[in-house]
Amino acid sequence: MAETSGDPLALLAAGRARLVAGDTADALALFRSACTALPDSSEAHFLLGAALHRLNQLADALAAFERALALDSGNLQAAHASLAVLCQLGRASDARDRVERLLEHHPNDSQLQYNAAFVFESLGNLTRAVEHYDRALQLAPGNFEALLNRGVALTRIGRLSEALENNLRLAAAHPGRAEAHFNLAEVSLALSRYEDALAHSERALAMRPQHAGAMLDRGLALAALGRLEDAHEVLAKAESLGARIPRSVSGILDITGDSVALRAGEIFITQAYARLEACDWFGFEGLTARFAAMIGAGEFSGFGSPALGFQAMMLGVPPPRQLQLAQQIATGWAVTPAKASPQPVRGPNGKIRVGYVSSDFRDHPMGHVTAPLLAHHDRTRYELFAYALSVSDGSEYRRRIGDACDHLAEASHLSNEDLARQIRQDAIDVLVNLNGYTTGHRTQVFAMRPAPIQVSYFGFPATMGASFIDYLIADRIVVPESDLPWYTESLVWLPHCYFSADPDERIPAAPPREAAGLPRRGVVLCNFNQHAKITPDVFAAWLRILRRVPGSVLWLLAGSGEANLRGHAEAAGVDPHRLVFAPRLPRPRHLARAQLADLVLDTRPCNAHTTAADALRAGAPVLTCPGDTFASRVAASLAYAAGLAELVVPNLDAYEELAVALAHDPDRLSDLKGRLASGLNTLPVFDVAGRTRELESAYSEMVARNRRGLPPATLSVRART
Repeated sequence: MAETSGDPLALLAAGRARLVAGDTADALALFRSACTALPDSSEAHFLLGAALHRLNQLADALAAFERALALDSGNLQAAHASLAVLCQLGRASDARDRVERLLEHHPNDSQLQYNAAFVFESLGNLTRAVEHYDRALQLAPGNFEALLNRGVALTRIGRLSEALENNLRLAAAHPGRAEAHFNLAEVSLALSRYEDALAHSERALAMRPQHAGAMLDRGLALAALGRLEDAHEVLAKAESLGARIPRSVSGILDITGDSVALRAGEIFITQAYARLEACDWFGFEGLTARFAAMIGAGEFSGFGSPALGFQAMMLGVPPPRQLQLAQQIATGWAVTPAKASPQPVRGPNGKIRVGYVSSDFRDHPMGHVTAPLLAHHDRTRYELFAYALSVSDGSEYRRRIGDACDHLAEASHLSNEDLARQIRQDAIDVLVNLNGYTTGHRTQVFAMRPAPIQVSYFGFPATMGASFIDYLIADRIVVPESDLPWYTESLVWLPHCYFSADPDERIPAAPPREAAGLPRRGVVLCNFNQHAKITPDVFAAWLRILRRVPGSVLWLLAGSGEANLRGHAEAAGVDPHRLVFAPRLPRPRHLARAQLADLVLDTRPCNAHTTAADALRAGAPVLTCPGDTFASRVAASLAYAAGLAELVVPNLDAYEELAVALAHDPDRLSDLKGRLASGLNTLPVFDVAGRTRELESAYSEMVARNRRGLPPATLSVRART
């Protein structure tokens, strides 16, 4: 060919033409010849590197770019290209050092600023990446790629209003680019604007029908909107195009694989629950009934994630459907059970070995409850093992749990198989699951049957629906005898209450009301639950109570629903400033300020649990309206055990009337507080030592039955006399 005649410049020109035409292999051959003919040409080596890069021969490409730079340190094209290759080779730190040196000499090079942003994205430093995208756009406002990637980075770090503004600007400037509308779909999903997400993803697909990301976003939007049949079809198409569930969604759903097919119903429920966490009640009406109907129709069979079990409990799905979903979740574990666990070899001391498993042995409600309970175990009769599924937070609660047990195993680094093996080697008699289907759970370990007796307690107030969980610790208030058919576990009924509040926990003096952000006068109605527990009907009752009690305030914990709650109040004609949001504080200071509450107004269908116990310990009476599920009756159980049966009412009308009556009767409120204060040493709710004795009685009976070869059975523990 004429271009191979030996003229080095002709070789370079021909190589460029081939590269532009997409004939990369031919271009590579021409550039090799040019480099041989022009060994000192920086341009020739840069072009050789460009061809190698396009062919994904990264190491050789980097060598060519490095040669180009050695010949001419001012060859910015080679410098830019080397940054991309370093990142692709996993050497983003080297790329960062290089780009920072280059920026010292070329701060106004827009392409270099763009490349710096790419480098910092590769390092996971999205905030720095945005800074460099901003600078690149100052220097070159029309840079499509910089504006596109800036929107992606802003969305990923949660600066959603900025991301939306960025992406609207991008789409306005480039209405014919599919990626611009895809970016809008992404941020609309993050903002829970599902109709907008659907419209933008469909516009992107109209321009590029095979856009996997836009197809996935369309499916996610359809699922979130409850159009499940359409969503199933679209998500299947997205999977066929190679789409994968984004990390933000897979983390919420507790998905371990990448499949997006058949997830529509799960996405719908999970996104609805995410809105509830922000007190965005769009689509909430009828949600629980629809969730129950989906369970009944088998929507989640074979793949339902444990997160769904938690959401069903929180949303008050009826017990029969909670059972059905839990069984689907439990049977969905891809576990090859170990061979039948041998009967533990008894140690020479003859103690019963009890293992407690939790991801929350830390400064967490579970740690607050279990630390005093474990400390009261009779160590002459029971040998205690704690298996911590999370790394130590260095808190007092972690230390107390370790001190209360004979053995504390730091198990966060162990695989499921290794943890099951460790438990089996420890010859545990009774293994207690304190997580259930909550964050950090290791249900798969229990599915491997490492202990002959496996128990669910505290963490998950519902059935786990699992053949490998033998017992559930409860009481007759939270699980009455009529509900036994909805539990696969054998029930253990503790007397009084399955829960307790520590009477020995030291609570500092209450701060002045003004220091806690409260008005000097007026009734303080309180609820310190997470915002996901606040439902529209309960909040409407709270607002009616506020209207009927002049000067009162509603004291809530700060959280993601604050803006929406203020908006709901204002829309109902209640001054949003009557909602006072308490910042999160260390536990002693939190309990100290809780003493300022005059009356705690409980939530439903998921009650205050540890929050109610804390309120009672701080001397604040709790008004509750139990429902039909375990999770909706916990506060009632606590109230009965605290001698406050009159604060358990049958419906929201009675709840509202009693709240108003109490708010207008300070003497009666004072009497309720006084009864709690005087009952620290006598009320069952504060009898942590007694609760531990009752648990020990239950464990002993479980072990006795097991050693006689008897199956698990419902157990009713007698009250201590």
